[in-house]
Amino acid sequence: MKKSKVLVGSILAVALIFTFGASQAMAADTIKVGIVLPLTGKLAKFGEIENKSFLMALKEINAAGGVNGKKIELIIEDTMGKPDVGRSAIEKLITQDKVVMLGGGYSSSVTWATIAVAQQNKIPFLVNTGSADKITEQGWE
Repeated sequence: MKKSKVLVGSILAVALIFTFGASQAMAADTIKVGIVLPLTGKLAKFGEIENKSFLMALKEINAAGGVNGKKIELIIEDTMGKPDVGRSAIEKLITQDKVVMLGGGYSSSVTWATIAVAQQNKIPFLVNTGSADKITEQGWE
């Protein structure tokens, strides 16, 4: 567990610094991270497993002081396993919730639809499971 906490915390910190610079990312009281997962629909069983993993890591990271002293706040959205719902969820997380990075992406079809939105908005997206060749070979930044 300790290695996973350090790894997740390090990934978050690096992504935040590259995206906004250390001072801007750390200016807020919390670090908002958007998560997109299928929590309802036919893929809900798998989405719930990943959701529990995110919540477990969140608890550990925040209990250890967060990232550079800032607590992480996860904003979790349900994609229902549908690309159009996932795209809307990502747009909401970026424009309304003002997340500084994204995670999740269970199915490749949903991930493909959502990652383009993250890329257009220059928001880092740590993809968990979407692994279709067109995602991994795209050359996203």
